[in-house]
Amino acid sequence: GAYYKENHIEVVENFIPTENLNNLQFWMIDPKFKWNYNPSNLDYPLEKFIKNNMYGDNFVFNHAWVWEGILKDKELTHDLELLIESIRNKTGTNLIKRIKANLYTNQGKQIKYGKHTDMPNSKDFYWTLIYHVNDCNGMTVLDDEEKNIYKEIPQKANQLIMFDGRINHYGVTQTDNAVRLVINFLMM
Repeated sequence: GAYYKENHIEVVENFIPTENLNNLQFWMIDPKFKWNYNPSNLDYPLEKFIKNNMYGDNFVFNHAWVWEGILKDKELTHDLELLIESIRNKTGTNLIKRIKANLYTNQGKQIKYGKHTDMPNSKDFYWTLIYHVNDCNGMTVLDDEEKNIYKEIPQKANQLIMFDGRINHYGVTQTDNAVRLVINFLMM
């Protein structure tokens, strides 16, 4: 069943069967998979980027299946459906607000992305879940001074990080692999 725990952080390794992980990896790097360029991991108005020429190294490629509770892409493979079902079972919750993949490219240096929460105005508990799709030396960092939380979680394929979504966090890019692949879930 659902459980809500203030400042809960849990890291689960070997989250889904290896075969399903491998299928997800191949699917997400297939040239037919549609990635969208995003100039920042934070939600800034694009006019601001264009006007201030803010095209820096904090860009990311995204693919959204569910955004603000709305199904944006119906192409869910069996492996992604299994991942979603496993996450539903783990959190004990069914309401999916967001399922989005991020692809970070290797820029030859580790880049720290903007610290954020996925629903900045929410006082109510919600889950943020980050699924590491591949191995690399990038990481997910939970960093919230107010809550006295600092935890660096190195990226490891088939690892799920689930935490109280009100904890500030950010990603760090990799220098050892061409791409860093993650799938983000926002659930209530």
